[in-house]
Amino acid sequence: MMSQHVKLKEKKVAKPKGIGKTKPKGKNALKPKGGISKEGKCFHYNKPGHWKRNCHVYLEEVKKVKVVGVSTFGLIHSDVCGPMNTQARGGFQYFITFTDDFSRYGYIYLMHHKSKALEKSKEFKNEVQNQHGKSIKALRSDRGGEHLSQDFDDLLKECEIVSQLTPPGTPQWNGVSERRN
Repeated sequence: MMSQHVKLKEKKVAKPKGIGKTKPKGKNALKPKGGISKEGKCFHYNKPGHWKRNCHVYLEEVKKVKVVGVSTFGLIHSDVCGPMNTQARGGFQYFITFTDDFSRYGYIYLMHHKSKALEKSKEFKNEVQNQHGKSIKALRSDRGGEHLSQDFDDLLKECEIVSQLTPPGTPQWNGVSERRN
């Protein structure tokens, strides 16, 4: 009879985190993880020992990215509400809201008729340009009809504003304006 010997594998015992790790010694001890090419030189200055955290070019690039990111009046949410059961002073039954996506600051314009939405949109655009020196990048609204006319499309094209319309029957997608109303 042949006897079989079975070798049992030894189980490795997991060490708790942080135990057994050693810090690099020698040349590699002071090298940062990024910003240095394989030769140990800065990408921007091509000097050895000039690291990303000290590089003026890199720091300026980081600042530009943060500033260019999201800003006020980049995206505006808009909606018309009305007719109201009780009229406001002056006989206003409708109002249109414009809400900045970044700051959530809102503008409200009172209207006698829903057809005045284009006029109030022009007024808001001019106020943003004159008071804040900024331009609107995109306008998000529902398909309530106030932002679907050819005149309104012409205004948006002329001012280079992107129209973002929510799908039909989904007022929750224009939730910023709906909550304000």
